[in-house]
Amino acid sequence: MRFFICWMAIFQIGGCANNSNVQDSPDLLVYEASSRGYFYRIEVDQESIRVFEDRSLESYRQRKVQPIEWQELLRQLGDLHPDTLAELEVETEQSATDRSAIGVFSMQKGTRSYETPAFDDNNPPESLKALIALMRALAETVE
Repeated sequence: MRFFICWMAIFQIGGCANNSNVQDSPDLLVYEASSRGYFYRIEVDQESIRVFEDRSLESYRQRKVQPIEWQELLRQLGDLHPDTLAELEVETEQSATDRSAIGVFSMQKGTRSYETPAFDDNNPPESLKALIALMRALAETVE
């Protein structure tokens, strides 16, 4: 009986820790790149991925996100705290002369939104390179 009670206590503590991680994760990840004649936006949440190629955001392609894909996105996000997104060092040399689209990464957590400064689409901040590459790869699988 003691074994069963101890096992249940450990199971409950582990379950609480997992719920805490879920509560700490963002609700929505967004990557957007645009220039005068180009627009591309990827939105990913725990349920789906949406790809927009029109600034009106009226039409989009969508598919369901697999739990393992969402977990990998969160893993790529790593320990980056939402409050630090606005402080990331970025480069915008090429987008200033139309050699690159302007990229922005943002995330929503509850009712708050967090966003990076604008950067060259082909040169995201180092801490976001893998995450943005994964978001783009997932977006290519949306029909």
